[in-house]
Amino acid sequence: MSYLGKDRFKPYEPLIITLLGTGMRIGEALGLTWGDIDFKNEQISVNKTLVYVKDLKTGKYMFKYQTPKTKNSLRTIPMLSDVKKALKHQSTCQKRLRFYMGSEWQPLKGFEDTVFTSLKGRPQQECDIRNFLINIVAEINADEQTLAEKENREPVIMEHVHPHALRHTFATRCFERDIPPKTVQHLLGHATVQMTMDLIAGCCKRSYKYCHEKHPPHCRSYLRCPTADPLSTWYPNLSAAALSHKILLPVYR
Repeated sequence: MSYLGKDRFKPYEPLIITLLGTGMRIGEALGLTWGDIDFKNEQISVNKTLVYVKDLKTGKYMFKYQTPKTKNSLRTIPMLSDVKKALKHQSTCQKRLRFYMGSEWQPLKGFEDTVFTSLKGRPQQECDIRNFLINIVAEINADEQTLAEKENREPVIMEHVHPHALRHTFATRCFERDIPPKTVQHLLGHATVQMTMDLIAGCCKRSYKYCHEKHPPHCRSYLRCPTADPLSTWYPNLSAAALSHKILLPVYR
């Protein structure tokens, strides 16, 4: 996470912390508006997805809001303390940027209230976040290569990180902290609890292979595949405070 503090990466820090601390899909996060953020009750309303698609009538690409993929995707999720701090920081920075940019601050009509914007106040595309992750991983690997040469060892190269991997990281952290699968299903907006269990099983297998076959000395922790908790243990109104004690943030250093 220390790399997010660098000047060239810092504008993306609030979004990355929000993704890691909520498990939202990238389109859901980029589609957030300030009306969806309830600081008082520490809640985030997920009710739309931002897409950048070709308009069939004009043939031009444009931003649009779409309804989330399933009815379960429409949800209210608790706001962890780290996420709350990141979103407040984003709000402050956005106000300052709007003042600094002056006439160059030109939000698109219908998207004036977007939380995560470009330097000119416009919505961001998923490809912008993918490119950011490519750049930050490249810098991490370059620094690791230099350090490995000094220490006369093989470098530990970080693999490519897709935005959706941050959602998987959130799910893994939830299970590591013994949050019931049904609760995780609600937080992720999955249609069924089986989808949630399949996701975490896949994450565990990949993590086990990476940790034990590629770089065992550098594995931060062992990921375990949890067994399903009884559905009766589900507490759908789990508060942000309760969650913040269970989910470990940040994940990446």
